[in-house]
Amino acid sequence: MQRDVLKDNELKLLLLRYGLTFKKLLEENELVKTEGNKVKPSLVTSLGQLSSATGLRKATLSEIFRGNSNPRAATIYTILNALDKSFTDFSKYFDNFKDKEVSDFYKEIEKAKKERKNKIKK
Repeated sequence: MQRDVLKDNELKLLLLRYGLTFKKLLEENELVKTEGNKVKPSLVTSLGQLSSATGLRKATLSEIFRGNSNPRAATIYTILNALDKSFTDFSKYFDNFKDKEVSDFYKEIEKAKKERKNKIKK
């Protein structure tokens, strides 16, 4: 039983790292685009654009970006390709997050979830 909990916690941390990594890569694109990058004016900077570029549903991407879905390697590749990023770019973030960054990201997600629930109740 305790091993299952440990595996569940490890999986959740992995999924959060995926989500946080994709969030950072998307933010990187936003920065490049707002700095007036004329080389790549069609740079993907939103989930809607990413959905159009990948053919993946926006809801599916949202689940991945929030750390609620375990994407297959082909899905990761498809997302990276649409973001004009490589697996090397991906690993620069994924491999270097501190536990606190992942924890803060989780808290941010939970706070947003709570705010959405409160809006619905009103």
